Amino acid sequence: MEMVELSDRLHTAEALLIKQGRQLKELEAAQAKDKPVDYAPYFEEIRQLLQQQPVSESSADLPAQLEALSKSMLALPKALPVEHHHHIEDSARYFALGAVGLLLITALAAGCCFSLYRQNTELAAHDLKYRLIRLYHPHLTQWADSVYERSPEKMPELVERLESRQLLIRQAAELARQKQEEAREAAQQLKRLQNAR
Repeated sequence: MEMVELSDRLHTAEALLIKQGRQLKELEAAQAKDKPVDYAPYFEEIRQLLQQQPVSESSADLPAQLEALSKSMLALPKALPVEHHHHIEDSARYFALGAVGLLLITALAAGCCFSLYRQNTELAAHDLKYRLIRLYHPHLTQWADSVYERSPEKMPELVERLESRQLLIRQAAELARQKQEEAREAAQQLKRLQNAR
């Protein structure tokens, strides 16, 4: 099948080359019939017109003309006033807006990447802490896992309740320590007063 296509293409190319060869021969024959244009009479006419032009032979006019020319040159201002009109074409405006948009998108993407990096670092730290607690206190992590598996939606409420309870215990312990300190100071003051008599 390919050989047939190739032979068809070859025959088409040969026919095209033969046709172009004929056209080139016809074009060469047509150009051989045309004679080149002779410009000699035109040049002769121009020469005659130039000879008829009057030429000023007095050199007295030349210094006066030079003097007038130099005066007019001195009358010209050294620096011409130029007004600048700065504007941005529409195509450049769209390019600038596109560049600003790309810059904003890049800034937002960089901010998101930085935020996600910080979040992943925190999660990795929490994971490490959890694994350490699991190694040293497996019963506590087992309890936390079982509570979370039972009701994950109630876990934040439980954590808040336990944290508030722990805070109350700490505050009560601090208050008890302060009261003990006050009682000890009161006992010392009482001893000093009794010894002072």
